[in-house]
Amino acid sequence: MRSRYAAYVLGQVAYLIETTDPSARRYDLEAAYNSTAESLQWIGLEVVKTSQGTETDKTGKVEFKASYIQGGRHSIHHEKSRFKRHAGKWHYLDGVVEDRALS
Repeated sequence: MRSRYAAYVLGQVAYLIETTDPSARRYDLEAAYNSTAESLQWIGLEVVKTSQGTETDKTGKVEFKASYIQGGRHSIHHEKSRFKRHAGKWHYLDGVVEDRALS
């Protein structure tokens, strides 16, 4: 999770695609990641809760809050994500999002 957040901050779209589960790679995934990289300034990450995701698990869950600024407004991206392990590496599968603007 933290490596994907760092990739968002640095605009490393190739890494984001590579760490997205193959079953979740939509045709417009690259464009979506590029759009996010161009429009948001990420300013902080808080991992709220994790479950599963140990060395012996095939799946894991992460609840997090990522703060960002978009168009001069401070907001929080609050998500409960699911990850799946492929060939020993974790891949983002999907998540439930609850964004909210703060200012």
